[in-house]
Formats: sequence, structure tokens, C-alpha cells
Amino acid sequence: MSDPIFQLAYLSKRHEHVTDEDIVDGIVLPAITKNRDLGITGCLWFDEKYFFQVLEGAKDAVEPLFEVIREDHRHASVTHILTEDTGERRFERFGMRAISSDAARSMPELIGLFVEGKSHEEDTSTNWWSPLARIVMGSDRSKTRSDQEPPLARRVIDELAGWSDITPV
Repeated sequence: MSDPIFQLAYLSKRHEHVTDEDIVDGIVLPAITKNRDLGITGCLWFDEKYFFQVLEGAKDAVEPLFEVIREDHRHASVTHILTEDTGERRFERFGMRAISSDAARSMPELIGLFVEGKSHEEDTSTNWWSPLARIVMGSDRSKTRSDQEPPLARRVIDELAGWSDITPV
């Protein structure tokens, strides 16, 4: 039996000075090689305001990488939203898969649900993460459609995994 895969997801605000080119050249391309060397796979979704990233691999590789990300000047308000031992990798083909909001058009609305239930365009709050823990961990039932529905974080990861499967490498 193989070791479980440790999965960590976070949401952060993108500093306004960070360009798409900075993301591709400074985050994604270096991460592809580094993450493969560390046995980490994952996916980074981004738009002009936010990052949502999933990292998966051995816990002793993922947690230190997340600490580096927390200190990265390109991110603000890094909010850890999910930690889970899973039975499988969702992004096994990718050292780091990047998906922009142009590719995954439903993501801004899902991210908007993290932002106090607002649509993505309405986000003007400086305290945008306040209800996040209750929503993503599923303890705030008023934010979910049914008790059978997975927490919001799992829905976002499933959405990203679906886009990763259908878009070319």
C-alpha cells in the first residue's frame, strides 16, 4: 500500500504589480522543475485579483513549500483553506499546471463564493476571508446546497481537475 497523498489548497490575493508574465515566468515555469524534483504536483489558477493553488505530494515536501509561498511578495492574505490526506493525485500529470480565468470561466464565480458569498466582481472588502473557514470546511450549512454536497474547497479542486484533464499540456 502506498503512502497517502497530502493535499493542501490555499487562496491568496494577487498583488496588483504582478503581471501574467511574472506568474508564468516567475512562478509556474520554475515550479514545474522544482516540484517534480520534490515529488509535488498541483495546479495554480489565477486571475487579475486572486490565486487559488492546490499542492499535492508527501506532507514533508508540501508543507515547507507552502511556507515559502506564504512569504512570497507576489501573494497577499494567503489563506490556507484545505489540508487532506487523499487516496490519489488529482493533478498527477503536472509539476504545476497553470489555468487562467480565461480558460476556466466558472472559477471566478466559485472564488466569489469564498469572498463572503459575493460574486467575484463585487469584491471590495478588505476582510474578504472572514467566513472562509466555515464555508470551505462545510460547517456553515447555510452556504451549501445540501448536506451531501462537498465543501466548497473540494468543489473548486474538482473544477480545476476537470479543466486540467481537458486542456492540453
